[in-house]
Amino acid sequence: MTELERMLKESLTQTEQLLRNNQIAHSQTLQHHSGELATLKNAVRTLQAEQAALTAHLTRLNAVYESLQPLLRRLNALLPGK
Repeated sequence: MTELERMLKESLTQTEQLLRNNQIAHSQTLQHHSGELATLKNAVRTLQAEQAALTAHLTRLNAVYESLQPLLRRLNALLPGK
């Protein structure tokens, strides 16, 4: 093997190792990001469920408020000085 062939083979071996190391690092990063994404998706689902529950609660409170309005007007009319 000539010196040039040896140098090229060594360079190729180093480049292959760098590529393998980069692939491993990127694979680990992708796995990490995938886990974070799953966590965020769960958090969004939880927030959406909480928002739906709060919306339903506000709707019920609004219905109670609306149903009390006629009574409040009648009570207000009965108060002295009105």
